[in-house]
This record gives sequence, structure tokens and C-alpha cells, in this order.
Amino acid sequence: MAIQRQALVNYAAGNLVRLSVKTGSVDKVNEALDALVDSTEAPRKGDCVLDTDWCDEAEALGADREMISWIRSVAETQMEHTRRLAPKSQAKT
Repeated sequence: MAIQRQALVNYAAGNLVRLSVKTGSVDKVNEALDALVDSTEAPRKGDCVLDTDWCDEAEALGADREMISWIRSVAETQMEHTRRLAPKSQAKT
């Protein structure tokens, strides 16, 4: 639905991975990681930076480390981009 609406794709994909981690199934986590990676190409009107709070747990389950590393890299790039776009007045607090 997020992809269809072109809004909060990162949010939805991150939650999918977070929920899959809770299942304890490496296969489910890897399926969710695939969906998250695919979702990064989806057009969007608005979104948040990718969350990576689930990465350590996914790695501990044995999920695909290469995909997790790539997702961390994308999240960091998004965060840096967001910082550059923040108004200067917010940086002076």
C-alpha cells in the first residue's frame, strides 16, 4: 500500500523487517530484506530515513549480512542527505 501511495515506503519496509525478525525465521527476515531492498527503487512523495534498529537482531539470526550492510549504508546516506537539507536555524539550537 505504501508503494502504491508513494508515501512512507521506508517506514513500511522497515516495519516489515522488524516484524519478520520477531518471528525468529531467517527465511522470513531475508524475504523482508529483499522487499526492503526492492522498495528503495520505488518512487515516493514523502518518507522517513530507513531505520536500522533491527539490524543487529537480524544479523544474530543469521540473515544476509551483505544486504544488511547495504541497508545500513543507504540509511546513513539518507541521514547525511537529511542533515544537509535541514534549515540552518534548526542547527543552532
